[in-house]
Amino acid sequence: MSCETEEVLVEPENENLPSRQLSKEEKGCETAFAYYEKGSFCDDNDLKSNRWGWYIGPLSEGTNDTYEIYAGAGKCDINKGELVGTLDVNYGEDGNLSVNYNAFDGYGFFETHLYVGEEKYPRKRNGEYTVAPGQYGNSNSFPDGSSSDSFEFEDLSGGIYIIAHAVVCDFEEEKCEVDAGSLIPDSEKVCIKSEEDTYISATSVGDALVPDGFEVLYVLTIGDDFTLVDVSDTPSFVVNEATRYRIHTLVYDPNTLDLSGVDFGVTTAADILAIILKYELCASLDAEGVRIYVEKCES
Repeated sequence: MSCETEEVLVEPENENLPSRQLSKEEKGCETAFAYYEKGSFCDDNDLKSNRWGWYIGPLSEGTNDTYEIYAGAGKCDINKGELVGTLDVNYGEDGNLSVNYNAFDGYGFFETHLYVGEEKYPRKRNGEYTVAPGQYGNSNSFPDGSSSDSFEFEDLSGGIYIIAHAVVCDFEEEKCEVDAGSLIPDSEKVCIKSEEDTYISATSVGDALVPDGFEVLYVLTIGDDFTLVDVSDTPSFVVNEATRYRIHTLVYDPNTLDLSGVDFGVTTAADILAIILKYELCASLDAEGVRIYVEKCES
């Protein structure tokens, strides 16, 4: 059993941490478990515990199900609890398992603990069953809250059991209001003399929306695939090649979008946009940009 990780070109600090306003210390936090009617802790004579909650299983390869997550359901009574989200479980025929926590609007995860094993509960050192979340073996902590979380496993086989626990609190995501706006080229065609540099530039229309703490970066690309060749704090660049260029505007939060991995001549505007979309970052890229032709000057 091993966890999968993915290396990305431009990685946010934490793909699961959107902006929010509340903290864990504030009121409204409850313990929560994914619900499975046949897996009640409260009705299990094998378990010496007064904790409430549920295990899920046994699950076989090919399982693809969604389970409800309840908070504050004391004595395993969902009528006393609050439905706060769902748990998606996909156990493939290839032995790969994905478990995804999804919170409903108004709720967020501050801690998650996940047990996956061949027995319905983990065991203490003395061999007794335990359902203490700290013994589940897989966990994440989100000091600022998260609307989702996920775990990946591979090389599993046969029947497995899952216990999905979380600490859930009141949670409100701040709306992302950001816009790269538009540019107009100062000149759509520029000529360049042999072995001489020339300038190309554009002017902002003034319709960009830049939140406090965000930065504006101008990106120069070439070719049909919009390959990055330069960046600047202003929409003005020095070029020395006769070709087709585009100038793009990027508005972003440097705390969540790290551009240190950009490889000029390799990275494309589409790569940057894909990271923004994949991680649902609050950022805006004018992917089309403005086109400027640089031609050789006639003798």
